[in-house]
Amino acid sequence: MQTKRVLFSGEAEAAILSCVMLDSDNRNKDATEDIFTTLTFDDFSQPEFQKLFLFMKKLFDKGVDIDLVNLVDMIERAGKFNEVGGIENITRLSTFLPCNVNYQNYIQILKDYSRLRALNRLTDSIYYLIEEGKTAETIKSEIEKQLEDMQSNATTKSIRHIEAQAQEILQHIKDVKNGKYDDFGLATGFATLDRLLWGLQKSELYIIAARAGAGKTAFGINVLNHVAKKNKVLFFSQEMSEREILYRMFAHETDIALPEVRRAKGLTDAQITSLDLAADTFTKGKFFIDDSTSTVPEMLLKAKRLKRKEGLDLVVVDYLQFVKPTNKSGNRTQEVGDIARDLKRMSKVLEVPVIALCQLNRQLDNEDREPTLADLRESGEIENNADVVMFLTNVGSKLEKVRKMELTIAKHRNGALAKVKFQYRGETFTFTEEKSEQKKSSEPALTPTQEELPF
Repeated sequence: MQTKRVLFSGEAEAAILSCVMLDSDNRNKDATEDIFTTLTFDDFSQPEFQKLFLFMKKLFDKGVDIDLVNLVDMIERAGKFNEVGGIENITRLSTFLPCNVNYQNYIQILKDYSRLRALNRLTDSIYYLIEEGKTAETIKSEIEKQLEDMQSNATTKSIRHIEAQAQEILQHIKDVKNGKYDDFGLATGFATLDRLLWGLQKSELYIIAARAGAGKTAFGINVLNHVAKKNKVLFFSQEMSEREILYRMFAHETDIALPEVRRAKGLTDAQITSLDLAADTFTKGKFFIDDSTSTVPEMLLKAKRLKRKEGLDLVVVDYLQFVKPTNKSGNRTQEVGDIARDLKRMSKVLEVPVIALCQLNRQLDNEDREPTLADLRESGEIENNADVVMFLTNVGSKLEKVRKMELTIAKHRNGALAKVKFQYRGETFTFTEEKSEQKKSSEPALTPTQEELPF
């Protein structure tokens, strides 16, 4: 019978506490600060050591020397000697060998065992969730969240003087100026929009909202087509099948109207050649489509796998209100809010920009006004979690073959609010910036007015 692995080191835990007690003679100040900055009582496995750590932390927070006399006095006043293993246990720690050199190794040992115990608890929680009759999706979502919490708790950052950070940023600015690299994100293919957003930035959530049938999917495909020429993109489609999307992509890439592509019989040899070239472009490109995934945890799982195998630079979700909630509460506003938070979390976990297409409230169709952030359908949490919110609207007749459109940047955490004017040819799902906008984009970026500032 295999012996069960012990997931703690009593010696390392005792050594850490001994390091703290040696602080009373000022030989180990750095060690004590590192210990209390990096460890928590959960990193100790034995209850008496957990209690001792908390008592020591109280003395440390008060600025009192952590020596035998002060520690015993505090524990005695609290009447907790039995809970810390008695006076003998405390005295033993005070006579432990010095650990000035090895304390960082002891910290690492405690952290490693702490994570293993957390993983062990995770396996137990999976078993109980299964027994409780939870769905596979709910269980996967819970596992993802717990693992992410473990990862974020694994790294701790010390407080630093601003000088060090300022010098790092200054060096970064100089490197950008000298052409070593730049902070420009993924180009959307629209020069003015790229100038305003400084490209699509990693770990940011972009919401593109519009009325039903206003062309938000087409706009997303325009961006995806451009980005996929040089970068890997993943499109989660909730509304249309992969086949429908590809028909639209062929129309966009060849500038042949969708009805002609669908009818096919009337196509000329030149048009067939254009379609061949488009198919070749898609083959060489880095565009992945998924039309079967319905929840954000599923999307995250598939995107992680794709990033690991192929790499990944951009995710687009079409569209937010069609995504299924992981936990159905019956409150649609709460469910959509949870979806928005999960999408933002996905952008941070994957470290890529995420674009989520979104529908505006239908009551806006009966009102002659521009949309506002309050018109985001079913949830104010969409606005709260997004880094950038943009509204796509018609500004001319919807019956024209080439429509006039506006993209309004209504929220921008790191930049100005603005409008970009487009022309949209619905037959080929093609957006082009108006010439006046293209001229502006070649000019230096303007300093935003007070009204344009996002704060």
